[in-house]
Amino acid sequence: MNRRNLGLGSSIIVVATAIAFAVATFANIALAQDSQPASDQPTDESSLSLEQQSLAARFERLEAVASKLAELAAASEPERAKQLREAIRQSREMGTRERFSTIVELLRNEQLSAASRDQSELQSQLQKLLQVLLEDASDDGREKLKEQLRAQIREVNRMIRQQRSLRSQNQGGREAEEIADRQAELEAQAAKLEAELNGKDPKESKPSEGEPKETSPSEQAKPGESESSESQPSDAQSSESQPAESQPSESQPSESQPGQSQPSESQPGQSQPGESQPQENADQPPPSDAAQRIEAARQAMQEAEQKLREAERDKAADKQREAQRELEQARAELERILRQLREEEMEELLTQLAARFREMLALQRSIYDETVSIDSERVGANDRSLTLKAVKLSRREADLTKMADRALVLLREDGTSVAFTEALTQIREDMQTVVDKLAEPETGFLTQAIEEEIVAALEESVAALDLALDELAKQRSQQGQQQGEGGEPGEPPLVSKLAELKMIRTLQARINSRTKMFDRMIVQGSIERVEVRERLQELSDRQLRVFEATRDLDSGRNQ
Repeated sequence: MNRRNLGLGSSIIVVATAIAFAVATFANIALAQDSQPASDQPTDESSLSLEQQSLAARFERLEAVASKLAELAAASEPERAKQLREAIRQSREMGTRERFSTIVELLRNEQLSAASRDQSELQSQLQKLLQVLLEDASDDGREKLKEQLRAQIREVNRMIRQQRSLRSQNQGGREAEEIADRQAELEAQAAKLEAELNGKDPKESKPSEGEPKETSPSEQAKPGESESSESQPSDAQSSESQPAESQPSESQPSESQPGQSQPSESQPGQSQPGESQPQENADQPPPSDAAQRIEAARQAMQEAEQKLREAERDKAADKQREAQRELEQARAELERILRQLREEEMEELLTQLAARFREMLALQRSIYDETVSIDSERVGANDRSLTLKAVKLSRREADLTKMADRALVLLREDGTSVAFTEALTQIREDMQTVVDKLAEPETGFLTQAIEEEIVAALEESVAALDLALDELAKQRSQQGQQQGEGGEPGEPPLVSKLAELKMIRTLQARINSRTKMFDRMIVQGSIERVEVRERLQELSDRQLRVFEATRDLDSGRNQ
């Protein structure tokens, strides 16, 4: 099974890579159309038409391969198959294959303007298909699990507050029978949560606070035992969640006795492999410790209810306190699992980002070296061979901007880092400036200076991401971190607040450095006044965004 999964996953990556290649090729074709001198257009239009026709044929084969892969994956990997079918469906709905053919005809007929518009739309369509193929089904499942854990933590918090309130009412002398009824209702809610933690899916809705639950027997197929003639109004809630009569302390004549109830309903060890007998001992460690704690809390609630009905308020208060402690331990366990999921997610994301930044850094260094080389070789403004080299460099830099875009998507989806997101946004903007400069072509001081800043920014980002990975590894090795009481835990941010502050300081230093650079260029007269205004406006916008990132970090809006 693992080999089959690996093979299919690799095949999907091949499909995605092929589409990514098509996207990049379209960018290059568009640049070629825009940068070609008018005298060369007839031969180039023919060449572009052939290149477009080749892409169309490759896409048609790619769609057939994706369809075949979906058939092969249907039984072993239904999520992957669904992913491929969705990409194929969207491709057909958007008419991607037909648009390829249309562009080929437009290029043959030398309708470059119309072809360029269609190419832009087709490129956008391919980006959407690429996004569908790159979505990770496991990430979606993990996000659903995290949301489920958050909901369970909220529910346990609510139950803790309600249990604390019932104990206060008991100690304050409120009528014991009324408190006992409410205690029975809370016990039924605990049973429902316990069933959910054990992998069950209770069909009835959650009972409102203070409102007796009327439909508890619907979940258990127990003819003739759904109600008891001795039951009080709230007893129907507890009838579905009481364990079998294996503990005398839990059986009360005043409650509906679920002595014949199915053992699996109250057993926290449903998720334990090989265990078929109901387990009532809380000292046996099941895989779901939270379910065990909820069961222990529910049993304490039952005993508290019994003591209340027997007018033994002090003993009832002790049991209520015990139920609250068990609920708090259940919450701590759920928070631990949620934190662990988040840490795993952070490790994967940091590793992906570090790898992408390293790749961008290596490519940017190469582009910078070639830019310096072209500029040093340039003799006159009309050196055609060097101009073509610069245009090719521009295309490579355009590919880098796409890599930055993909990394930005990851950071924005995570949503916990403001400074790193802003840093990458500025890097991406500088890359686009280099794309435009090299396409002009301009390989002089300003272009090289911006490329140097991109390299420095990428180096700092890689170092910061590596440090964040080291800190996360240390944090995960230190067990026993405690969450504060009462409140849903916030997920830890991707990088620490200190790392964010250091990045903000770096961003501010870059703005200051570039301001001084433009000041020197103005004094030397080496930059046009129109461009000065444009660049200073960009710096002004960056300064505002750095301020907003600092404010968001200070106010905790990113958490």
